[in-house]
Amino acid sequence: MSNEEKKDIEDKINDAMAKIVSDTVGDVQPEKKSDSSASHVTAENSKSAGHSKSARPSNVSHARSARPSGGSGTSRSGRPSGNGTVTSKSARPKKISYVPIDESEFAPIVLPKKKKHKALRVTGMIAAMVLVAAGCAYAGVSYYYTNHFFEGTTINGINSSNKTAYEVEQEIASKMADYSIEIKARDQEAQTITGSDIDYRYISSGEILNLLKEQKPYEWVKGFFEKTTYTAKEETAFDKTKLENEVKSLNCAQKENQVAPENAYVSFNNSEFTIVPETAGSELKVKEAYQMISEAISSDDAEVDLGSNPDAYVTADITSDSADLQATVDAYNNFAKASITYTFGDETVTLDGNTIKDWLQFDDTGQLRTEASYAALGSLADGRKIVTPGFYGTLPDGRIHTLPRGGSDVTGALAAAALHADLYENWTDVPGILAADPGLVKEPAPVAQLSYDELQTLSQVGMQVLHENAVAPVQRAQIPLRVCSTFRPELPGTLVQPHIDVQHAPSAVCFAGRRQLAMLRIVRPQAGESRAILSDVLAQRQLQPFSAQTACEETTLLLSMQAGSEQLHALREQLCRALRPQLCTLRENLSILSVLCRSTRVVPELLRAVEMSGAPVHDLMKSGPCVLMLVNDSQYESSLRAAYAVSRDRND
Repeated sequence: MSNEEKKDIEDKINDAMAKIVSDTVGDVQPEKKSDSSASHVTAENSKSAGHSKSARPSNVSHARSARPSGGSGTSRSGRPSGNGTVTSKSARPKKISYVPIDESEFAPIVLPKKKKHKALRVTGMIAAMVLVAAGCAYAGVSYYYTNHFFEGTTINGINSSNKTAYEVEQEIASKMADYSIEIKARDQEAQTITGSDIDYRYISSGEILNLLKEQKPYEWVKGFFEKTTYTAKEETAFDKTKLENEVKSLNCAQKENQVAPENAYVSFNNSEFTIVPETAGSELKVKEAYQMISEAISSDDAEVDLGSNPDAYVTADITSDSADLQATVDAYNNFAKASITYTFGDETVTLDGNTIKDWLQFDDTGQLRTEASYAALGSLADGRKIVTPGFYGTLPDGRIHTLPRGGSDVTGALAAAALHADLYENWTDVPGILAADPGLVKEPAPVAQLSYDELQTLSQVGMQVLHENAVAPVQRAQIPLRVCSTFRPELPGTLVQPHIDVQHAPSAVCFAGRRQLAMLRIVRPQAGESRAILSDVLAQRQLQPFSAQTACEETTLLLSMQAGSEQLHALREQLCRALRPQLCTLRENLSILSVLCRSTRVVPELLRAVEMSGAPVHDLMKSGPCVLMLVNDSQYESSLRAAYAVSRDRND
């Protein structure tokens, strides 16, 4: 729009406004006061017009009819009041100025955005409140899962969803209440031990609680989409004393229900020796059985088969795969095939397999049948010279039974007694019985004479020239025994007879010993009353003491170290619990130096010599005619040499 057009519009507006003012006041006469007011308005408007950017006048005064005063005047419509007098507070302006109208006045009218903004604010507030509520709810659920497992959690097969660790463990514990284990044994029907019999119970290890602590509570939503499975160790406990009693009460643990194993043996059939295999038997080792059952219960096993573990049962000492047994069979078969003829002057004796097996007779337990053997030997001899092996015989069913160490010595003594011999000569590799072991003492002197008692005692305390069981048959029959040398037949050897003259005999005659021993000493009032308990404990542990002596309140046991140090210490602890002694000591790795003394006057000299050799004597005991000195095993040889030197010097 051009300036001329704007000017034309402005003039038209001014004319229209002037006409409007003129029509409004009509015939009304303005007061001075009104003129003044109008003039003020005009001036004010004029002043405002000069500073306003708007095209419209900032302030326009319009004539208003004066309000009636005191009941006279005109009404708002300009009509005369009752007295006809009209008064106006407005007056016509002398001049009205208008500012030009801007083009923006003709722009479209835009409504205010206030209501739209308000709606947005309300929506935002509602959304914020929803978010806060959702956050609080999520936090609340997260807090819940600090003490509960997520949905979809399984522990040891138990549905643990929304459960506390305590609730899960209670369910595990309830399973334990129904626990039982089936015991299978050889040749016996299975038996059951229940959890209530042994006070079987669940013990919390804290593992399940740790699983709960490991889950992140704020990840609880995952539980609705993922399944989680855990396997936790279930710790259990039971009363060991009650279990021990239950094991002892099992049918398989009763002696009357057990069968001892049988060793493999050699049998003679159809002119041939063969091995008969051993039998397993059903003799249960209660201690080992208890250990197996205890381990099975600790593993929550439902059954245990004692027969699956060979250690749970007593086994045969000799099995069919024994190399020694096989060698024996081979030797027997060679003997059986052989035919040996012995010539004694004009007489001949033929020895073959059929004769060998008939010399000695044994019962079913392997014990020698003395009278039967005497009869067999007597009938076989029949006034003739006989030759016989000295280490085996037969059982009632014809089986071959071998003798232990010294079997040849025993066989000879039995044959002499059966034949009522005038003399029993035992030929060996030494020139009679020597005063000491030739391996420890150089050229020990031979002993000319011994009594049966002296020889038997020496055999018991360690001398190995003649087996101790070989003395009894000839001693009962009062048959003299001579020990001779196979390599030196011209020597007289040692003569053993019922009685000898000891007046002119040496004071210290013979020295022997046993090594690797342990001494258990128990001091307890009324020691005699402890013998029964002591015997039972030793029998339980299958221990045979080498020597057992009781004097006043003191009991001394000598045991072989072959039992093992652990076994010996366990024996001591058991005896302490059973006897409650004042003192119970165990000394290991000892040796016994045995001296056959025919005069006690030599004993102080022997003790002094042993002490001077640097070997302290821990104890001094007596066994028949022998004095026993207990020394350290490592000092046995030096102490024996020192004691023998005293005897040799006195005899010289």
